[in-house]
Amino acid sequence: AEREAETEAEHQAEIDREDARLRRQMMRVYESSIDPEEMGDGFFLPGLQEFHRGIDFGVECSFYTTPRPLPSNVVVDDDIAATTVTETPAAHPLRAIAKLLDSAPRGSTVRAFCHRLTDFIAIELLVHAGHDREVQVILSPSEESRNALNDFVTTTGLIGRNALLENVEIRLANLSGSACHSRHVSMHDKSVITDHHSSFGSYNTSCFARFGNWESLQVVPTTPTHRDRFDDLWNDLYSRPAERYYGYASGARVGPRRQRRREHRERMQQRQAVARLASRPSDG
Repeated sequence: AEREAETEAEHQAEIDREDARLRRQMMRVYESSIDPEEMGDGFFLPGLQEFHRGIDFGVECSFYTTPRPLPSNVVVDDDIAATTVTETPAAHPLRAIAKLLDSAPRGSTVRAFCHRLTDFIAIELLVHAGHDREVQVILSPSEESRNALNDFVTTTGLIGRNALLENVEIRLANLSGSACHSRHVSMHDKSVITDHHSSFGSYNTSCFARFGNWESLQVVPTTPTHRDRFDDLWNDLYSRPAERYYGYASGARVGPRRQRRREHRERMQQRQAVARLASRPSDG
């Protein structure tokens, strides 16, 4: 009787494993069937839709964070685990970044310099903002950021991968092109630039910055210099898309939404070039 019970338990376990395999397969088929045009603009992390609430740049433009204990459910050496939304203080720099992204006009371009991009919350905020805006990120290449982007895709599945590829365009800073040949050369800029406001400061889009450091972030009105400086480097890095270097994008193709935005941008650039030519005084 005991042996029969063990056999029955093993048989049931095999049935459960096969059932789980079929569910995973069905989920992959479902995710694959979702066209990028059909993707919604929700959040993977509960609570992020309210993350920017309470931030008012008309009242306060300086934001700070100090070291504090990690939540008890967080694995200290695993950035992807540190995703607790409610643990983030009210006037935190990351909440200010969330407000910047949320208040950026629909259809506009959001520009971001990131020395590190390892915070799940920061990645998702950028992905969400890119649903109806063009999000461009210049990222300093690092194993930590590469792993975090891979972890984001692993955690959120094919839908998250498609959303990341469709909504956020990342180019890697070319550190070898610097006039300084030191191995310590780094793209250390950390800022977010929207049509109305820009942020600057020490705050890095990493979990350690969110929990473990003294950091600051200042928000100022955006000037043409802020945008032009980013755009000059962005254009220089046209041959360094993250898709060419990072595993999360292996085998990726540009989806229809991003392709249309790219074509629209190229048309606008052509129109602007024609307008500049037309505005030049004639030789006669």
